[in-house]
Amino acid sequence: MPAYYRATIGEFLSADPQNILGGLQLAYAADGFLSQYSKQTQAWATIIPLLKTQLEILVRITPATIAWSVILEYPLYRLRKRIDVVVLTESPIIVIECKVGSQEFLAQDRRQIEEYALDLRDFHAASSSRRIVPILWSTLATELPREYPEYVSSNDQVASTIFVGVQGLATQLSKLSISDDRPLLVAETWDRSAYRPVPNIIEAATSIFSGHDVRAIANYDADNLNIASARLVALIQEAKDLKKRYMLFLSGVPGAGKTLAGLHVVHNAISSGIVLSCTEI
Repeated sequence: MPAYYRATIGEFLSADPQNILGGLQLAYAADGFLSQYSKQTQAWATIIPLLKTQLEILVRITPATIAWSVILEYPLYRLRKRIDVVVLTESPIIVIECKVGSQEFLAQDRRQIEEYALDLRDFHAASSSRRIVPILWSTLATELPREYPEYVSSNDQVASTIFVGVQGLATQLSKLSISDDRPLLVAETWDRSAYRPVPNIIEAATSIFSGHDVRAIANYDADNLNIASARLVALIQEAKDLKKRYMLFLSGVPGAGKTLAGLHVVHNAISSGIVLSCTEI
């Protein structure tokens, strides 16, 4: 699984913190880190009891939340980062960045958690249609930022960042327990969901050009566009017939139509049953 740990809140609360920590350490080591005992694992040892305490309060406030799921250390491969905590509900996806030992809310930390939320919105299939709420949790902060507004539901898919200090995480989570008649997100399904649900250049080209000529999507004035495209397709077909590998380059000044020509080539080649590997540089 991509995440280091996943469970329902009920399972998380009943588990031995040392077992959770051990599982995180093993996953951390399996990722190629030489030492299992590092600053990161020390942070887990601190945050797990704090998180358990807040989730116990949450379940007392709203018992139905015991069926929610908690995911620890979910990877965002594009950013080469891991989300500390993700809480899955029947309504929003809650993304939590834990700043262990921090007494303040830094602008850079706020940008970090907001970037995580936006990344899930844009590249994670199971999150693309869900509301996402980022929370910045500075575990020793006793005061919230002066400009911090109360959480207000809106139509924006990614909500404004919620700030949480020493206390208050459970209370904020309970405010998000608003069902919108959608099914409860299942941890394993969400964890294994495609991370980059965006079409590659080949998928995009076949979709865009299906039933359309190149003139339907752009006005182009490069006289040799069709000639260049036809020549590339001919070379691709030649490579296929000869069972060889060709590396083809199409050059030109910015705006000359290289990308458009490439899309045209991809569509024509795919339509002919040719397998391609394309890169734009």
